[in-house]
This record gives sequence, C-alpha cells and structure tokens, in this order.
Amino acid sequence: MISFESGIMNFFSQLKPEKRSIASEAATMPRQRELTESDCEATIANAARNFGLLKTSRHFGGNLPPKARAKAPASKPPGWDETLLYKLPDKVDGLEEEIRSLREAVNKLQQGKHKEAALQSDLKKAEDDLRQTRENNEELNKRLKKAAKQLNEQRSRGVGMGQTSDSDLINSVRQLRYLVQRFSVQYFTDTTPRQPGVASTHNFERYMAEATGCDDYDSYLMSNETEPGVIQSFVWRLLLGEIFEKFRWASGLQDPMIRVYEALRSAYVDGHGQAVPIASDAEQRFQTWKATTSALVLEKIQNKKGFERENRETNGFIRDLSTNVHEFLRPLAKGPREALEDLQSIIEAAITLDQDICCQPAPIYWGFMPSQIKELFNADSMRVEDGEVTPRPGQYVDMVTAPALIKRRWNDLSTEDRLLSMTVTCRP
Repeated sequence: MISFESGIMNFFSQLKPEKRSIASEAATMPRQRELTESDCEATIANAARNFGLLKTSRHFGGNLPPKARAKAPASKPPGWDETLLYKLPDKVDGLEEEIRSLREAVNKLQQGKHKEAALQSDLKKAEDDLRQTRENNEELNKRLKKAAKQLNEQRSRGVGMGQTSDSDLINSVRQLRYLVQRFSVQYFTDTTPRQPGVASTHNFERYMAEATGCDDYDSYLMSNETEPGVIQSFVWRLLLGEIFEKFRWASGLQDPMIRVYEALRSAYVDGHGQAVPIASDAEQRFQTWKATTSALVLEKIQNKKGFERENRETNGFIRDLSTNVHEFLRPLAKGPREALEDLQSIIEAAITLDQDICCQPAPIYWGFMPSQIKELFNADSMRVEDGEVTPRPGQYVDMVTAPALIKRRWNDLSTEDRLLSMTVTCRP
C-alpha cells in the first residue's frame, strides 16, 4: 500500500511542471498572437484534469481516493513537508484563476479574429471602392479630353459667340466675288479705250500696277479682252489695302483701334520692314486680343442708342472711297452713275465681311500671288474664271482676279486650310 504522504508527494511532483507550463502559457497568451486557439483548448483541458484531481482530493478531506491509496512506506520520504497538504485549497483556487484567465485570453483571441475578419472585409470594400473610383476617373478623363479636343477643333474653326462659321465666311466671300466680277464685266466690257483718271493722293495707281504686274499698265486697259480682269484684280487689291483689317466698321473707334493694332503688329516686323516669323504663342495672343476687342467694340456700337447716327463715320468713308474710285475709273467705264452705286455696294459688303473676319480667333488672310512673278497654273490652289477654258499643262498664270481665302488653325498655326482657291486668268 502507498501511504497518503507518498501519494501527495507524487501528485505534487506531477502538478508543479504542469502548473508552471499553464502559468507560463497564461502569462504569454495576451501578448503573443502566435498562440492558436487549439493550443489554448489543449492547455485548458490539461488544467481541467488536474483541477478535477485536486477537487477529488479536496473532497476526501485532503486524502487521495481509495484507488490512490497503496501500500505506504514505513517512513516518510525525505524532504516531505506536511504543510503542503494544508496549502492544497489555495493551490486549487489559484489554478481556477489561471483557468479563468486562460479562457479570457481565448475569448480575446476569438474577438481579435472577429475584428480581423471585419477589418479584412472593410479593406476589401475599400479596395473595391478605390478600383471603382479609378475607373470613374479614367472615364471622366476621357470625357474631359474629348471635350477639350472638341473645343480646340471649334476654336480652330473660329466658331463661337460672336463668330462666324467657315461656311458662312465662304458664302460671304463668294458673294463679294460675284459683286466684283459683275461690276468689272458690266461696266468695263466693250468700252472705248481711254486713259484712267487722275489718282489724286490715293494708292489707286499702285493697286493698278500690282494688278497688271507692271507700272505701264495702259496697254492692259486698252484691250477689251484683258480690261475686265484688270479691273477685277484692281478692286480686290483696293479692298485689301483700304478695308480689310482696317476696322472701318468701328465707327468712331476706327482710328484708336487701328493705331493699337498696328503698334502691336509692328513687333513682328524687323527694322527694314521685312516680315519675320511669328512665334505661335505670340500670334495666338495677338489674334485673341483682336477677336475679343473687335467683338466688344461691335457689341458696344450695336447696343448704343442712335446707332445710325453714330455710324456716320463709316457711311462717310464708304461715300468718299467709292466716289474717288469712280473718278479714277470713270474714263474707262460706261454707265458712270450706276457704276458708282455698285461700287458703294461692294465697299459695304467688304466692310461687313471684315467685321466678321476680325471677330475670328483663328488668323484669316488673303492669298495673292506676286504679280511680278509668273507661275505655272496649279489646279490644287487655283481655278480659272467661269467660262474660261481649263489651262493646258505648262500654261502660265497671267493675272490673279480674286485672292484665295486661307485660314490658319488656332491650335496649330503651322497648319493652313484653304477655304477658297484664288481665281486666275492664263496666257493662251
């Protein structure tokens, strides 16, 4: 038979390592997330078995159950301390506290796992939201780029508030071409050859020399075959020199506007009066200024009370210019009174056209081939007058009867669009 004291000693010899292991695990559990839930459950199970054994011993009054009693040795083992028996209830209480701490640690671990799962769910949702936001941003950027491209294209066409579309400009120029051509044919065909009138202080002789390509232009005017074309070219050069980009429509403000325009424009000409290349950004700023200022002035004039009265300056210019031109051409024309009225209609139409051109942000200019240089006919950039035979290959241009209408794109000034080709006559 094992004595009671030997059983207690054996029990404590088994309890101490397990207790130290449980205590160590309980101490490290809250600090180390490496401890798994299954490890905690195994530890609790071991502690529970020991706890049950202790409670059984406690139930028997500190004695081991009958199965635990065996033949007791005749004497107590060395180092036996009977006080341990009386401390057994405290040990049981301490073990209960440790088991409770372990269960709390397990609960905290489980709560942490739940929180981690919730955080993982929130993270996935945030990632999905971020991906959706990026997709939306990409779509928005595409739409913005498309809108910007459309705006640039619209600007390059010169279409906007207070502006005129390319098709309207083309129609206006065609109408003006028709008026000039009809005037030239109606009043300067089958006439008696005469000398032109005195040009006074005007530039009419220079315009006539540019039209014919020589200072001695009388021979052209003495021919019924060439005279209408010469008059047509003369009138167009007159319009370019006296009306276009001269702000004649800005009644009362024409002088200050032309002074500012020429002052800004002079920066693009060298000391010898030669044109120099214009930087794209400088040209864009200049054209934007011209278009904006023209639109504001035009709005101010049209909204002002007594518009007709304030338009006296423009009307006076039309009357004076048409009268002077008529005096210069009268010796060559037939039906002088009707010719004067048609001249006034041509000048009025040119002023209205210049008003529309000045409001365009895209540069628009007229293409005249230098009259001193004879060039071969080019079907890509030229056309002959209606009713004239198509030139044969190798034929030279004799005269430009109407300039080309050319537009440079606002967003790319190096690119030109030919809205209308120049009209020419060719040598036989």
